[in-house]
Amino acid sequence: MAAEIKPNIPAITKITIRELHCYSSRVNAERDKKIFIDIHPYYQRAYEPWDSRARTALIETILLGRVMNPIWFIPNITAHSIECIDGMHRICNILDFIKDDGFVLGKFVEWSPYCALAGKRFVELPVELREKIWNYALVANHLEEAYRESPAQLQYVYELLNGASKPLNSYELNRVRFANFYEFLAECRSDFPATSPIARGANIARGQLDKRLVIIIAVYRDPLLRDLTRREGVFEAWINANLAKITPQVAAEIKESLIKMRNYADDMREIGIFRGEQGENLEGLVVHEHFLYIVARCAALIHNKEKFRRIARVDLAAKFRTLLQKQNLCVELKQRDRGIKFIRALIHYIDAIITSSLEEFDTKRCFSRDLIAGKLKLQGGMCAICGIAVDIGDAEGDHIVPYSSGGMTTPENLQVVHRHCNRAK
Repeated sequence: MAAEIKPNIPAITKITIRELHCYSSRVNAERDKKIFIDIHPYYQRAYEPWDSRARTALIETILLGRVMNPIWFIPNITAHSIECIDGMHRICNILDFIKDDGFVLGKFVEWSPYCALAGKRFVELPVELREKIWNYALVANHLEEAYRESPAQLQYVYELLNGASKPLNSYELNRVRFANFYEFLAECRSDFPATSPIARGANIARGQLDKRLVIIIAVYRDPLLRDLTRREGVFEAWINANLAKITPQVAAEIKESLIKMRNYADDMREIGIFRGEQGENLEGLVVHEHFLYIVARCAALIHNKEKFRRIARVDLAAKFRTLLQKQNLCVELKQRDRGIKFIRALIHYIDAIITSSLEEFDTKRCFSRDLIAGKLKLQGGMCAICGIAVDIGDAEGDHIVPYSSGGMTTPENLQVVHRHCNRAK
């Protein structure tokens, strides 16, 4: 293994499995004054163990001494490390076998000289075969360090090297370009358990939960999705335009809004947005992305949770339940396809539903001035809270049984109070 990596000088060397096992630990690398082998740099896709057949074939290749495709690294001079940009899955599957991480050899092809090893773990192999695995050397190619200076170039090379084995999705590609933002999202995932409607059925390893979080962040903060002209990659493009360099203040704001949206989503399910007219569960039938738009806009427009729950119970749940089950939204919104214009039109449509419900709610909640004047006369012109005379211009109608607790806007539930007394309650 090379003792030093210098900038802008590509290095080709061989790294044994023993070295990979030892120096993929920074503690070991620093102890022995070696270069740290970073198997999981921030932009690397999530590790998904191979199936038994693929893993067994990988170990058989090592035992037979066959040459594999090179592992690609890029040096990180600042961190005194080399980062694995291609070959991470091979490395991790090999190390899983050595670490006895539930890896048992499967069935070999019938002509293999190692058929007798089927069902064995690494520690159960003969000593000479274990040593053969330890000493197997992988060819390691090194990109120039200059690639790190351009996220676009690094993304291009990452796609080129990784795309052959398993196609990369937009999330895995954009983790290279928007590293800081996706590292921040990783911290937020713990706030969204699998039971959350937002996280329902999401494949975290392939970035589905992160993508959903990006959607609700974008729709919450910018319903017009400005400067975007196409649907493909729309939310990744929004990140690039708005959050490529996320500040601590913006991170705190986003974190707070994500918690709010998670709570609103939980409330929506509890209230019955996923229940049909006959009580059937519709959760697996609705268009999930549309549900994310609804959650984001409710959180953006309805600031008080109790107010949201009350409005949702009154009519929002029913309206949105109908919306989620519609099959002809393109026609209703007068859009030719489900591109960026459709998304904007749908968000506008959702906002109109929320705004209408808010106005109706406020109308039902407020006592009329005539009702307040009549009640104040019955109270002898005195505030019902402090007992001091109150002028009609400073008077407010107050629900005796709070509106948030189910109190009705009726004369029987009205008391007239000073404006400041009402605020001080």
